[in-house]
Amino acid sequence: MQRLARTSWIRKFASVLAGLCLQATVPASALDLPDWTIANLRDHSLVGTVWDNNGTKTSFAAMDKAIAGADHVAVGEIHDNPDHHLIQAAIVEAIVADGRKPTLVFEMIPERLNPALQEFLASGSRDSDALGTVLEWNKRGWPDWSIYRPIADAALRHDLPMIAGDLDRDRIRAVSRKGKGALDPARIARYGLDQPLEPRSQTALKKILFDGHCGLLPEAALSPMVTVQRARDGALGDAMASAAVDNGDGTILIAGAGHVRKDWGAPSILARLTPQAKVLSIALVEVSEEADRIEDYELGNADGLPYDFVIFTPRSKREDPCIGLEKHFKKKKAE
Repeated sequence: MQRLARTSWIRKFASVLAGLCLQATVPASALDLPDWTIANLRDHSLVGTVWDNNGTKTSFAAMDKAIAGADHVAVGEIHDNPDHHLIQAAIVEAIVADGRKPTLVFEMIPERLNPALQEFLASGSRDSDALGTVLEWNKRGWPDWSIYRPIADAALRHDLPMIAGDLDRDRIRAVSRKGKGALDPARIARYGLDQPLEPRSQTALKKILFDGHCGLLPEAALSPMVTVQRARDGALGDAMASAAVDNGDGTILIAGAGHVRKDWGAPSILARLTPQAKVLSIALVEVSEEADRIEDYELGNADGLPYDFVIFTPRSKREDPCIGLEKHFKKKKAE
């Protein structure tokens, strides 16, 4: 695949920017990013636009140049949005086209499954469905493996290394109960948990977690959740740094958009562990029906966006998550 700035990429997104009616088609070649698969809000004015960390509209050519110059690229998604995974796969292809074979680090893969992942890769199999089974993907509750398959297909096709990025579920639960003391001192230091977050970041992260849980969490639950978030960000950043020791072609992080923030997310941990490396963060953001300016999305603060680039995409249709959370908390309260 040619780099993202090459004609095929720009032509596809230029058609979006021009407001043309797009129809889902199979790309003519691996050089093309497929058209949006999601119809919901496809014609929104922000869909297909890219913005830099100053909140200024920019171009895919500028983003492509930044990707080419980065040692590590973190691409943050909404997990159940298939178009986000198509973009991630296209970025993988673009970096490979530049002559590099980076290591893919996945938030969705916990440490305990890394041996099985490495055994699968060593077998030389190109069966991405078999990989999904090895990773217990659907069994563990992630959105269906089929929407992540484009990333896996790209990685397997180019023989790219892949590693687990997240902590095991049992360890996450232990951190939630016991705080950072559930981790050994070496992890605490590497994850940056030996230092408090800057007060403004601490407040902002608490608000994000509170809002993300529909305002239903009690104050007492927020501090443990902040520690869990920081520990998981630390694990992801540490995995990227460790992979870079063995692979001079850098890494690509596939994770939720909250994990790729440069203020406290995995890129900040990676930057501290490898200060000489160039780390690029890209957030994939779904548009909202009544929000047609980037300012409406409250992505950053007075200092700018916590990402190097933001790409707006159509919005997956999903049930209101707050309904399920309200039922959950009512049940817990009744128990």
